[in-house]
This record gives sequence, C-alpha cells and structure tokens, in this order.
Amino acid sequence: MLLIFIFLLFFKYSVHGFHLSQNNHKIVNKLIRSGKISSSTRKKLNKILFLGYENWAKKKAYEFKKNNYYKCSRIPTNELINYAKCGLYRSTLNYNGHSNFSNYAIVYVNFELKQALTDSYSLSILPKKIRVISKANMSDIEKENYKKLLNVETRSNPSFLYDNKQETPRDIHNKNENNYELWVKINKLDPFTKRCFHLKYSYDFKKMKTNKELAELMCCSTETIRKKFTAARIFFH
Repeated sequence: MLLIFIFLLFFKYSVHGFHLSQNNHKIVNKLIRSGKISSSTRKKLNKILFLGYENWAKKKAYEFKKNNYYKCSRIPTNELINYAKCGLYRSTLNYNGHSNFSNYAIVYVNFELKQALTDSYSLSILPKKIRVISKANMSDIEKENYKKLLNVETRSNPSFLYDNKQETPRDIHNKNENNYELWVKINKLDPFTKRCFHLKYSYDFKKMKTNKELAELMCCSTETIRKKFTAARIFFH
C-alpha cells in the first residue's frame, strides 16, 4: 500500500506537475512519525516533500530579494533560488513529521538565504564592522567609493573548485546523503550505544567529546565506551 501511494504521487508529478494535497501531506507526516520505514522509503518521502514545496521555496527567494533589494542586487535570482532550495532540502532531512512543515522549513530556507548574503560579501576587502554600519550620513562620493570597494569579481567557471580539491555542491549533497544513511543505522543500535554516538559526534561526524568525557557522562569506564564503538563499526560493515 505504501509503495502504491508513493508511485501514484510520482506518477502525478511526472504527468501533471507535483501538488501535495492536505490529505497526502497527512499520510506523509504519519509515515515519518511512525519511525518504521526503511531509509530508502524515507528518501522517497523526503523527495515528495521537496517537490511539493519547491515552488514555495522559489517564492521565498523572490520575496527575500524584494525585501532586501539593495543587498541582493549583486546576487543573481537563480542563485538565491538555489540557496532556498538547499534550505528546503536540509529541512526534509531533519523533519520528524510532528510540526507544520512550512513553519519548520522556513527556518532553514531563511538561514540559507541569509547565508547567500554572507557568501556574496565575505570576499570583500571591507571589514564587516564597516559593512554593517549605517550609510545614511555618507556623501554621494563616499557611497560610490563604498560600492566599488564592496564589489568582488568572482570566477564564472566553478571547475577551479576541483583543481583545488574543494567541495562542490554535488560533493556536499552526496556527503549529506551518506551522513543520513549512517545516522539511520546508528538510531537502530541499542539505546546506550546510540546515545554515545549522539553525544560524541555532530550530524556531519565532527567529534564533540572524547571517550573520557563520554565515560563520565554515561557513568562507565572509557574501556566500555571504546568497546561499544568498536562493536558498532562491525555493525556498519
């Protein structure tokens, strides 16, 4: 029944364009809340949510540019839309099905849109303390000079990222997918080991605590913590 529901939604998308009705949304939320679905099914549900709110994310990008016209004048609209979609995608990964999705996703979308402004001006030679102060008392000449100093020439060809071995958007997307699959496996471990992972690592597996600190929090020896992580690695393989 679940597979039929997902198939019908994607068939509807491919033929008529995607629209997530209120009833379908309730079904998606119920499935996510159940916690009894496989990682592959969760990915499909995430995609359904993304497609259902893709146009909504575009609208938020347009609204953001309209409300911040001067600051966004140097950022192409398509680029802002990509940032908004990135926020939408991240929200689908963490959504637990309990709250209103648009209210939940807007936090991620707004964060990414503000990040677009930060990324756009972060290369400027002007320090942040000058960029944030009011320009109301500047003369016309001072404002013109400010704009020239604020402008940054960037490369239009992103292939240099590969040359410098830096992460591209595709790399980040793949990493998020891999992280999601690992956390699904971690959440299936016994409660003690699961808690150890959540305390020690961030979502992207940056170490936040040492085994010694974990042992103190979990009221056990560091050897017990070490054995738990060793056993979990075997489970992942």
